[in-house]
Amino acid sequence: MKSMAAIRKVVSLAALQLSSPARRMLPAMVAMALLMGFPLFTVAQVACIPPPTNRVPGLPGPPDWLGTVNPPQKTGIDDPRWDGAGSLTWADGTSGDTAQFRAISFGGTLFLSWFIQLPPQSPAAANVVYVGFTQASGAPANFAMAVNLHSTTPNADTTDYDLSAFSVDATGVPTTLGSIPSWMNNTRAWITNGNFAVEMMVPISTAGISSGVNLGTDFKMWFEMQESLPPATPATVWDAVFPDGRGGTPTATDVTAPFGVQYPAPSSWASFHQSTGPGDPKCTLGGISITEDQIGTHNPVPRQILFKQTGTNTDVNTFFANPMNGMTTAIPPGGITATFRIADWGSTYDPNAPFTTIPGGQDVPSTAVINPGSPAGTNNITFNWSVQDISMGEQWLTEFRGGKEPDQCMLVELAGGALSTWQASHSFALNSAIVDPAGNLQKVTTAGTSGATQPTFNGSSGGTTSDGGVTWTNAGPAIGPGLTFLNNSVLTNMDFVGASRFERTASINIVNLPPLSPVPRDVFLYVVTQNMPSIVDTAWKSVYNKYFGTPDERNPQRTQEILSRMPVSQIQEVVPSYRVFVFHDSGKRLKVGGSDFRIVHAQSGFGYFVLPHADVNGWVTAIDGAKQIAANYYLIAVPNNGVAKVSTKINAVEVLSKDCCGHIKWPTAIILFGGIFLVGLVNIRPKGKDV
Repeated sequence: MKSMAAIRKVVSLAALQLSSPARRMLPAMVAMALLMGFPLFTVAQVACIPPPTNRVPGLPGPPDWLGTVNPPQKTGIDDPRWDGAGSLTWADGTSGDTAQFRAISFGGTLFLSWFIQLPPQSPAAANVVYVGFTQASGAPANFAMAVNLHSTTPNADTTDYDLSAFSVDATGVPTTLGSIPSWMNNTRAWITNGNFAVEMMVPISTAGISSGVNLGTDFKMWFEMQESLPPATPATVWDAVFPDGRGGTPTATDVTAPFGVQYPAPSSWASFHQSTGPGDPKCTLGGISITEDQIGTHNPVPRQILFKQTGTNTDVNTFFANPMNGMTTAIPPGGITATFRIADWGSTYDPNAPFTTIPGGQDVPSTAVINPGSPAGTNNITFNWSVQDISMGEQWLTEFRGGKEPDQCMLVELAGGALSTWQASHSFALNSAIVDPAGNLQKVTTAGTSGATQPTFNGSSGGTTSDGGVTWTNAGPAIGPGLTFLNNSVLTNMDFVGASRFERTASINIVNLPPLSPVPRDVFLYVVTQNMPSIVDTAWKSVYNKYFGTPDERNPQRTQEILSRMPVSQIQEVVPSYRVFVFHDSGKRLKVGGSDFRIVHAQSGFGYFVLPHADVNGWVTAIDGAKQIAANYYLIAVPNNGVAKVSTKINAVEVLSKDCCGHIKWPTAIILFGGIFLVGLVNIRPKGKDV
């Protein structure tokens, strides 16, 4: 049974502890290549809701947006007392979460939070959070609530919403209750131009629904977040559901009275457990994980495949995976493997469909011990690939030379590996390890050659064994093929690129998406930018120059060093970003206030952090190959079980500078360094003049 802080859902179900330095910092090399998780496994049957961690100095206990539950009142969406909350996140591969659910259990109350990180659009009533519980006893057996925004006007800690309460029968059909329980009025909403959130306190009580929901330590819950996308024809709403069986997506007639939607059958709702905290035997709090800063290549541009355009190709691409061992015991060499796959840059419905395993990248084993609480290291799980055609197989080199995009998405999948055992008269290197007959990990603390017969290994942790010229030290019970993975895969979808001009082709892939009809599927592209207005204000320029220097001070090495020291949150706040959220038509429909809406489902997105080399006055962006149906909103018809191509274009409107002699310096040459595209400056002198 895994903790809710240890599973990934939709694209990512993972613990987000805001104080975690591993999630705040990007190592220097891989800072150039943010990656996000993508699920390739079944979600655990039970998600754990922990108690407060009490780690925030002077602020113990749960969050309090009312000021009456656990003062002091904190009206911001990020009350630090959410630290360590159980967290389910919906990520799309663009360095950030599209949506997040958080939960804490304390004092007979569930503290729940839903955070949707896309701008809420009109009509307000189409921006909704639904949640349902199965009661241990009492009526109704299944109780559900809906929180519909009443406005999209920015407001913090507000009651600018409409509340509804329902009983839900065994098939998922809701019936409106005559009144709402008064405790629902403790709900609050946060609305900004970029996102909205809902937070709710759910009391647990056996005294009837008017006093609270009757929940045991283990209970069933379902929730759904729904948001209106930019006003356009056709009108669309996006949703995120847990559990994501998609059968619970509203299918019927109206989210205003009379309320007539179809919920998922309560028997399919997810199982949750109110955890007692560390040591709870029902909740796995440690395991193997791999995140956005732990996979890449050692190539100068981590996202780009190296090959020679003509002649014999001798260029070598070096790939690595650097998973974190969150267990309490070491992982021996060979105890974990990684499989590396690539696909054309863009969006995918099925993470398996477009990806092809790289030759030599199947089940690459770890080559050294991964100690508890430590990453594997970037030279532990690694392999080299020189792009070549394969006889009777993939024509890799021919395809790349023929125009296949060298900028590739990379998917890495982890698995348990085969563990090494003792060998006679074998040279064992320092820190290498084996598994002894008793199942303990024996680590080499004195290198040498083993004896002719296997020794009797010391069975006590820390105990040593002499074996010819080798000294073994017992490192405790070994783990291997039965490893616990908090998540077992990551997918690249966010890149660092340079301005003034940038253009890249992206694939919109719906392979393995069941067709709705013989005609192509409508897919919607929603572009969300940050720090990229049409006219740049001086305040942002000052902040950017503070971090990266003035245009004359910027250079590739300095930029790389600065990015390596910046927390991810700071990069997102300072560096211009361009994200493409991708949604396909689900075939389901909804009426909101009498208007028809298509319900669209998310697939992986893609995007860029854009690093300007010069002083920027403004930005111009576009997507070619798709029809613009609203501001920053595009529609493209993709063949069933097929792929369509679009071209993303980003232009920085720059302030031209002059050299010491008054000559204009024009951006021309592109410098590639450490994964950053930077535009160099050269002097252009008027003809017929000597200087």
